[in-house]
This record gives sequence, C-alpha cells and structure tokens, in this order.
Amino acid sequence: MMITKWSGKDFFIAQIYVDDIIYGSTSKKLDDGFQNSSCEEFKMSSVGKLRFFLGLRIQQHKNEIYIYQEQYANLVKIFFLEKPTPKLSLMSITGKPQRGEKGDKVDLKLYRFIIGSFLYLIATRPDIAFSGSCCERFQVDPKESHLTTVKRILRCIKHTTGFSLYYIFDTNTELTTYSDADRAGCMEEKKSTTKGFFHVGLNLVAWHSKKQNSLSLSTCEAQYIASGSCYTQLLWMKQMLTDHGTDVETVKIICDSNY
Repeated sequence: MMITKWSGKDFFIAQIYVDDIIYGSTSKKLDDGFQNSSCEEFKMSSVGKLRFFLGLRIQQHKNEIYIYQEQYANLVKIFFLEKPTPKLSLMSITGKPQRGEKGDKVDLKLYRFIIGSFLYLIATRPDIAFSGSCCERFQVDPKESHLTTVKRILRCIKHTTGFSLYYIFDTNTELTTYSDADRAGCMEEKKSTTKGFFHVGLNLVAWHSKKQNSLSLSTCEAQYIASGSCYTQLLWMKQMLTDHGTDVETVKIICDSNY
C-alpha cells in the first residue's frame, strides 16, 4: 500500500508492505510528524522505534533529486562506536569471513540487530549490499572475527553518511541491467554470488547481491546464471512499467562489462 500527502510544495510518500514501512519526504516536519504519530499509535518499543526510524530525506535541485538516509546511518553510534577509526573499505582484501572460524562467541542478539540495521540501510546504500549479505550468513553462530568484520563496515558507514542516491529527470526509459558473478565467492560451499544493478535510463532503481542456489563448474557458467537471474528481474520491471502506461521497446543486459 502507498500513502502520499502534499503540503504546499512539499510532499510525503510512504510504502507499506505487511509490517515493513519505507517513507520519505521533502520536509523534515512531515517526516517527524509521521514517525511520532505512528510510534504513539502503535506503542512501539525502543527497538521498534530504531527499526522504524529510517526516514529518507529527499533533496531536489532543479531537475535533480538526491535521496539521503544519513539520519538512520547515524544510528551506528548505538553500537559502541562513538568515535570509530575511519575505514575506507567495507571488507578486508586479505580474506572474507568464513563459517567455523575459531574464536570467542559474541552476543547473538547484538549481531543480528546490527545485520538487521544493514538490511534497512541498503534501501539507499547499494555499496554495502555485498558485504552485508556476506556477514548475514553467520547469524546462527557468530564469532569474534565476524563481529570484527561487521565493525569495519560500521566504521566505513560512519564516515560516509552523506552518500546518497542521485536521480535526474532528463533521461529516457530504457531498461538496462549490469550483472556480474563472484566465482566461488562462498568459501564453505564454493557457490558463486550474483550481483545486479538495474537502471531506468540513467537512474539506478534496484540492485541485489545474492548467493546462487547451484554450484557453478566454471566462471562462464556462474556468469550465465547471474545474467539469467538479472534478466528475469528486468522482464518483471518491463511489465510493471507497461502496467503504469510506460512502453519499453527494448531491454539491455551488460554482463561483466560486455553487451
């Protein structure tokens, strides 16, 4: 369900699906009003309020729109990182976290809470989609090394809260997807990871990073699986645009930088 509201030149929009809500506005006053009234109406706990508070800030300059989520990104302060050491990369280049690593166990509730926060932040931060999905795999039995990786992501987020999605009005409606595969990126199961970014014209509208269900025997096979998954999503987007009255004659898929 979608809710929209206009107040003068400012507008508010909220998308509700079962118990998930994503909302945004060009006015902080409308954002705060929606958040306060909803928290009061549904009597949310402190954890519920943190989950709820991911309001998007939309800033418009002539024919350009910027969508920020810095207020929610600042919530990393609650994860004992008041003065974190800056990190420029999300994950270490020396190796990815693995299952069955030795080390002390960590607070399971805390680890899952942080991972859940990543999932909400991905709404405007496609750059953390891959690293977030990697850390998500260790929620059953997280170790100190896994928490160290998560802290590194938090430090990077802390110093990049100003990142935003950029949209421009002056563009076409051509559908394009960029797909790639991380061959045998999962160290335990040797499965590859599908990565895809979807554009309408010059605007990025969707993205995903997901471990493949099957085991690929070659890099070529992993790329084919990734391309097929992305093309399925692309056809669904084409049909959705058609249902909204926008005709899309062709779709384009770019696999590993090649048409």
